[in-house]
Amino acid sequence: MNSIRTQLLFWQTSALIIAVGFASLLTYITVWHSFNLLLDHELQQIAVSIMRHGSEERGFSSDLPLEDEASDVLSQIWNTPVARVYSSLPEEKLPYTRPGFSDLSWNGHHWRIYAVEYDGYTIQTAHRLREREAIFSRTMVWALLTPGLALVVGLGSLLWYVVYRALMPLNDLREAISARSPTDLTAISTEKVPSEISALVNTINHLFKRVSDMLFMQRRFIADAAHELRTPLTAVKLQAQLASRAENMQQCSASLENLQAGISRASHLIDQLLQMAKLEPDAQLSLPQPIRLDDMVKQTVANSSILAADKEIDLGVTQCDPVQILGHGQAIQALIRNLVDNAIRYTPRNGVIDVSLRLIDGVAQLQVADSGPGIPASERERVFERFHRIGGDDVQGSGLGLSIVAEVVAMHNASITLGDAELGGLLVTVSFQPQKADK
Repeated sequence: MNSIRTQLLFWQTSALIIAVGFASLLTYITVWHSFNLLLDHELQQIAVSIMRHGSEERGFSSDLPLEDEASDVLSQIWNTPVARVYSSLPEEKLPYTRPGFSDLSWNGHHWRIYAVEYDGYTIQTAHRLREREAIFSRTMVWALLTPGLALVVGLGSLLWYVVYRALMPLNDLREAISARSPTDLTAISTEKVPSEISALVNTINHLFKRVSDMLFMQRRFIADAAHELRTPLTAVKLQAQLASRAENMQQCSASLENLQAGISRASHLIDQLLQMAKLEPDAQLSLPQPIRLDDMVKQTVANSSILAADKEIDLGVTQCDPVQILGHGQAIQALIRNLVDNAIRYTPRNGVIDVSLRLIDGVAQLQVADSGPGIPASERERVFERFHRIGGDDVQGSGLGLSIVAEVVAMHNASITLGDAELGGLLVTVSFQPQKADK
């Protein structure tokens, strides 16, 4: 029973039937009690009538023409507890009873009896209870059931109509969303929406806004990626053509060397694009895990030592305090790798790169300092934008390294600052909140 309409109608109709049934039961009990009181009063009136009739005739006789002889009331007159002088139904011989009302089972029938003493006689009037019930069933039961049935049918129909009308806004909302095209992510109007579902509509509008922003970012990312890939791929194509047209081995070797450099640049760009795609907010599916940041720093620097040695750069870790944080391992590794890779790319030959991890005043500070050209203060805000590069053509970069770093920093609620290093180049500082050790 997943339908709201079905559940509302079921529970409301059930409550209506129970209420009408309970009210009908109380009415039945009350009317049955009143009906019995009425028939008891009738027995009393017949007894009084017999007393008056006997008084006028100055005594009772067995042939008194009593007016109840044709009725369903049994009348008996006793002058002693064992001597009955009159019975309106001779075949029914009820025993003598004491004055007042009493119930008696006699010859397979249940009787309601009223007895009164008068002038030395005892007058009895009696009803079969079965006849009472038959009279009540014929005259009262349907009169009690008909209003209840009419109430259930009438109110049930009204409830169905009210529920149908109340749920129409949900149907209108469903039809409005179904009629939309996949690209229509405009907000749904809440002007005529009931307050009970306005929160749902606002949530849907918020979802539309998030999806719209995500699609915009994806379209921009794809456009920027296509633009950035065009240059290295064009260069690769030209170098391949030059290699095929080379007139000697020297020209062919030079073209192949340039071709290899172009392929490396395109490969690096694709790798960073894949990293960026993994760091998108909607791609973060794993839960944060405890990470030993000091171990990851040492491992990443060791892996990058080959690239640094190729440019004769002195790359090392000056200080590495033991620090544990809560985060995403692959993302943190990408952050450290991109910081070190950027430093290697922009630091000239025979330069120096120092990496450190210090725990200062309860904050873990990861610093990468180099002896390169640095970044002017006016450009430091823009370097986190995607595909923004400040180096010359001699630097093989994609402009995505610091953008990836910024994404990871935001993901971990960390902070990043750019400054001037004592080595003469750029100083990048990333601050993390370390994970508290269990006591």
